[in-house]
Amino acid sequence: MKKMIAMIVSMLLVFSCLPAMFVFAAGAPARGSYIDDFEDGALSAPFTNWGDYAVAEGVGKGGSKGLVGHRSYAYVEFENAMTTDDIAVITYDFKISALPTDVEADTTFLTLGQWPHNGSVGIQAKYYVSTGKADFVNGANTVAVDTSAWYRMIIFKESSAPGSGQQFLLDDSGALLLSKTNLWMDPISSGYDRFTPFNMSDVGAEIVVDNLALDYFDKSTATPTLQSSSITSGATNVLRNQTFRFTFNQALHSDSVIAVTGGNTNPVVVSKPVANYIDVSFTSLLERNTTYTVSFAGVKNASGTACSDASISFTTEDVHVLSAPVVGDVTPVTDVTTKVAFTLSDPYNYPKFTGIVAAAVYDVNNSLLGFDLLPVADVAMGTETELTFGFGLTDAKIVKIMAFDYANGLMPLAVGEKALS
Repeated sequence: MKKMIAMIVSMLLVFSCLPAMFVFAAGAPARGSYIDDFEDGALSAPFTNWGDYAVAEGVGKGGSKGLVGHRSYAYVEFENAMTTDDIAVITYDFKISALPTDVEADTTFLTLGQWPHNGSVGIQAKYYVSTGKADFVNGANTVAVDTSAWYRMIIFKESSAPGSGQQFLLDDSGALLLSKTNLWMDPISSGYDRFTPFNMSDVGAEIVVDNLALDYFDKSTATPTLQSSSITSGATNVLRNQTFRFTFNQALHSDSVIAVTGGNTNPVVVSKPVANYIDVSFTSLLERNTTYTVSFAGVKNASGTACSDASISFTTEDVHVLSAPVVGDVTPVTDVTTKVAFTLSDPYNYPKFTGIVAAAVYDVNNSLLGFDLLPVADVAMGTETELTFGFGLTDAKIVKIMAFDYANGLMPLAVGEKALS
């Protein structure tokens, strides 16, 4: 489905009345936000296909439709050069699904964020014949291309001034891989800007693109708005060790901050903005079953205009099931006490466990011979722990270790066992 937000109706009426020879291929876009997820089977305005790009089933992110191409580019074009206060942001997800096949020498086959016709060259992908592999390249900096992986590209252009371009290559988790700033992005000689988000050489390689978006606005009047978030307002049962990402529709000022309130024991770590997003993490686990509120009042765009988005809130989980404990050495201490070594682990990588650890021994008929439980605090996950329990091992054939939560009554979380020789 195509979403075209804030289109100016009067401009559309004017353009519809112009002779076709005077209208640019994609139509000069009005300020606003556009996203193309290709679900209607076509590449739509304001983007124009200047290559062999076509929509295909099942190739996009998550098995959706995606745009597939092997040569040349798609672009978005503005009839007039951008003014001083204009900002354009192009973002897209992409995968290099096939490397070059029709080359005999090392070849640069893809340019990402290429604004020429008139300007600097963006981050590129280069194929090496000797290894059959490829790298993303930005000067002396390289990152290996994974043909099974999705990547994210963010491209900023402020006005038509030289040195106003920025490009950021992220992996699918949002980690920054390469960046390029101070790019020369002048309008071409006839007085309009043509933006080329990706340009593929005709050498047998293949790129798949999804979620191709343009945000075009006047930074002097447009406030930065929250475009996406890894946590939704009102979410419940949220894991307590998460890093949250908040993405905005504009490049952010380096002084931008996000405030988090709720709970009383976890200092908030707010990363410096990267391109148009900010990450928020915590120095330890958030409190269980607690509501936190995230505020964006401290987020500013490059010109200092503050975000006006409302805050969002979420509530952490109370408890979750652990992975099965691994039982290690079982050593008799006396006739009525036994040391049991065990390792707890957490499927969500929580670092420590506080609760009850119980141990039980059974005979060959699986009849219970002994049972004991001990409170523990801050037991390190993934590290072997040894406790002494109040039972002996006479006739014992099986030892079980059980983890319980006790904040709201004994709740079983995990069981592991070991057969004794």
